[in-house]
Amino acid sequence: MQWLIAVCVAMMGFGPFPYKDANPMPTWPKDKLLKHGPDLPLEERIRRYQHNIRTIRKSGCKVPTSAFIDTLDPTEIELWFADKAFTIDRLKRVMKDVADLPEGTLLPSPFIPLRK
Repeated sequence: MQWLIAVCVAMMGFGPFPYKDANPMPTWPKDKLLKHGPDLPLEERIRRYQHNIRTIRKSGCKVPTSAFIDTLDPTEIELWFADKAFTIDRLKRVMKDVADLPEGTLLPSPFIPLRK
């Protein structure tokens, strides 16, 4: 029971390890991340991507899987790059097709089901 009281006192900032001086939230290492865009050779992109994953992990942050794939495997990273490139290309084609539609064309809402 004594250890529980000591922990509670320390967490409230009265003990030798004041909680208020601790940094409970990791800091996103934005200044240490490298760009890994498609203008670079694939080997360099993979190397920079691996560096970024290691840097994010080392900072204590969680790798955001909505924006990254949490792996250091070069094959998986290359497949992820290819998948992202395909998605970007597909979205660009859809946007171009929509922009090329005649004036006044109505598109179906994705929220309202089409009548059969």
